[in-house]
Amino acid sequence: LTWKVQLLAGWRIFDFLMVNGKLYATDIFAGPGMHKWLKERQRTDLHSAVYEYENSGQFKRRPDLDGANMFPETKLANNRAAVIERSAQFIQSSIYVAAFSQNQDNLPTRVAYVATQLESDQVKVERLALPRDAIVWDLFVDEQGIWVLFSQLLPNGNWLNQVWRSVDAKNWVSVAEFENLTFARSFAKIDQTLYFGMGSLNDKIITSCQQNHDTKKPGQKVGDILRFNLS
Repeated sequence: LTWKVQLLAGWRIFDFLMVNGKLYATDIFAGPGMHKWLKERQRTDLHSAVYEYENSGQFKRRPDLDGANMFPETKLANNRAAVIERSAQFIQSSIYVAAFSQNQDNLPTRVAYVATQLESDQVKVERLALPRDAIVWDLFVDEQGIWVLFSQLLPNGNWLNQVWRSVDAKNWVSVAEFENLTFARSFAKIDQTLYFGMGSLNDKIITSCQQNHDTKKPGQKVGDILRFNLS
């Protein structure tokens, strides 16, 4: 096994997309502040948020694949720094989550998309038809289709956690939902059972391992693993 390193002009590669047999590497999508930094240091023509792998064995810049094209129907696109994560291949398309810089927002903005075509002259990316206030945490693809985990903050301060599934990335059915003191950050499926890892927006929050479960503290369920039977 021989490794070949290609140095790119960005910060780091956060994820890869495979669309119609072509490989794309994704760097950070710059917001206004980062664009200003790139311009001041004359690196605007060097950095690219997306690189396409060519048959020559090299990655080429794809500056046309900016936030507006990769994150459609999203106000923060090109107005806030973002990275692509949690990507999964679905047939010849890629499903992925865009995590936007939170700044002073109370809640993170995390949106899911499907890219079916990334050729220069015919880019086709769509936002998944989930609730507009959904915070998408995780997703995966298996023989039953696309599974997406998202949460919504309720008026009572609890979180509604939901899993939707689709066989075409357009029409969705709800397969699991539950209310909790906190949200599910990740999930996995084994046979007919879903497992959820409970997360927090506060890195310093007290976890369930450090406190009594009978108390009503915000971090009561943080760190727990919950099981949901689908059958």
